[in-house]
Amino acid sequence: TTTTTTADPTPCLPALLFYKFDDHPGQTFVVNYGTSADSSFNTAHIVGQHALAVQVGGTLGLANTPSLRNSNLTSTSATNYLDTHWNLQLPPDWTLSLFWGGAPFPTDTATRYLLGDAQSGFRLFVGGLAGSGMAFRGHSPTPFTIPVDLTSRFVLHLVSSTSTQDLRAYVNFQLVAVQAQTGGALGFSGGLFKVGGFGTDLNFVGALDEVRLYAEALRPSDLMAAFSLSCPQPTTTTTTSTTT
Repeated sequence: TTTTTTADPTPCLPALLFYKFDDHPGQTFVVNYGTSADSSFNTAHIVGQHALAVQVGGTLGLANTPSLRNSNLTSTSATNYLDTHWNLQLPPDWTLSLFWGGAPFPTDTATRYLLGDAQSGFRLFVGGLAGSGMAFRGHSPTPFTIPVDLTSRFVLHLVSSTSTQDLRAYVNFQLVAVQAQTGGALGFSGGLFKVGGFGTDLNFVGALDEVRLYAEALRPSDLMAAFSLSCPQPTTTTTTSTTT
């Protein structure tokens, strides 16, 4: 009897958006590594003051890699963002992940947007209703607040799932908040999706890296593996028996 086990070589990459910000630092364009990206949104462009700069990643393994950064602590601009050229289309099951670069950070309480689409209302922000942490708003009028220390570096995952009918936030791969979704998880259909901005409102200040958007709800056990791009690969086992 001969048994052969083969691993699926397909990497666990997000289908929609994946901005590493590691290519062409200092330039105004960013490659989208999402596996479903077509020619209309496979390259994003930086608008305004954001600059690709070196942001130390600390213990999370992102040391000395470029990131999308706006270090103007007094910025009141609404015209600085990453133009993805993508009209937001999300199924009810989705996962958003990103790396937050920590300090420096403004001391005011103004609402500043990390990403979003004004047409659908999908947005992630700090300040204002987010208090001292972050918050997400979509179809619900109640913001989903996420307890984080904005002066520290961390990995954030937001997971919308039809199986659990809720929205879950994970910080450094640990569950920190849950919000039930009335009628189950909700998809989004909108217009131009921005990273670092939302509509004509204030853009973010700080550093973002490894921004990813999946068209599926990642399982808690897969979050760290997916972020490191070393997801457990499915295996195919073939057994051959010979009778003499």
